[in-house]
Amino acid sequence: MIDRRTTEEKLKRMEELMRPIEQQLMMCDDMQDQLMMASCMMVTGRDLFEQHLGEEGAKEMFVSFCKENGYE
Repeated sequence: MIDRRTTEEKLKRMEELMRPIEQQLMMCDDMQDQLMMASCMMVTGRDLFEQHLGEEGAKEMFVSFCKENGYE
């Protein structure tokens, strides 16, 4: 399926989707809560990538992310 939205529309939607996550982060009591939430988000993200892109596609996404952000 091709997403025909403009980059601006996609960014606006991404901001909208992030609002509840940012609110949840503000509800964290301490660093441990934030790290637990981050860990859960990583697992959920991995599961979503694997579900939609397959295991190899998910690996490519994570490798690309790591390289682009200096985690090689």
